[in-house]
Amino acid sequence: MSAVDAMIDTGQDVGPLLCCITHRMLLIPVESGTAGLWGAAHSACSSGSALQCVMHGYQPPCRNRFWVAPPGPLAAPTSAPAVLHETLSLMRARMRFARRPLSARAREVCHV
Repeated sequence: MSAVDAMIDTGQDVGPLLCCITHRMLLIPVESGTAGLWGAAHSACSSGSALQCVMHGYQPPCRNRFWVAPPGPLAAPTSAPAVLHETLSLMRARMRFARRPLSARAREVCHV
């Protein structure tokens, strides 16, 4: 969700968002033909029009799903895959940095 918030904050179009509570996933439709180019960490992309959770191994079926932003007049038709990929990567880098112990972060210095 933080990546979606960042996209909205920078004026990027965000398409429909379907949340699956069972698998703790957010399903975001992207432009047709881009599944093969996808490679953002903590995400997966599958081709086709069905909004299904992409899982490895046996997983229970999706039971608890709801629209965070339903398809319709308020959402864009899809989220731009390149922008979504970049934003997810930036958010992942921030989360990785935030999880490191303070002692490891204190050794880094930024000069502006």
